[in-house]
Amino acid sequence: MLRMHVSSNIALQEPDADEGLITWSAIDVRYGDEPAEDERIGEATVALVHVGEAANTGQDLLAALDADSSELEALYHVYFQDDWIKDQFLDGSGSDLLYVADIDLAPAYDGRNIDLAIVRRLCDTIGHGCGLAVIPYESKAEIAHWSRMGFSVSTPGKPTGWLHMMLGDRKARIAGPDDDGRFKIVPNAAETKRQQHH
Repeated sequence: MLRMHVSSNIALQEPDADEGLITWSAIDVRYGDEPAEDERIGEATVALVHVGEAANTGQDLLAALDADSSELEALYHVYFQDDWIKDQFLDGSGSDLLYVADIDLAPAYDGRNIDLAIVRRLCDTIGHGCGLAVIPYESKAEIAHWSRMGFSVSTPGKPTGWLHMMLGDRKARIAGPDDDGRFKIVPNAAETKRQQHH
């Protein structure tokens, strides 16, 4: 069985621009029948940007992203305006942003769509209160790979940039793994019903 082990460092004090508005999590991807004997097969790094909390406490979101890293600061002008997610990226499902910074799997596990399964589970669990998931791309092949799950290009015409998926409009599920250890992309049942009624 494939599992994710999630580790985060969360401060208990009320958040401010320096700490608490971004929660980074380290993800260990493991494989095995018994949790105590799992083999580590990969890792991922994700950040939750607490947009709603920043608004509730009157914090400057750009300052918080800048204080964290240039990587997150770069997202501001693409996805945010006036410290809130831009209208074109809002669908009413949540106020926060899930940023998947990287996923690295052992070569033996490449090509099985495990990366898609990881992101889908992250969106459905720690990203539950998010309206938007974002992932970087570095090639047309990566754009094609992630678009099968419902990601769209946020930075058109650029060789590198970001992809986004609005989490209230879930077009695909990730099912499996099958006997070969491969995950399959299948239509969301609700999306299929919507298409049949049009």
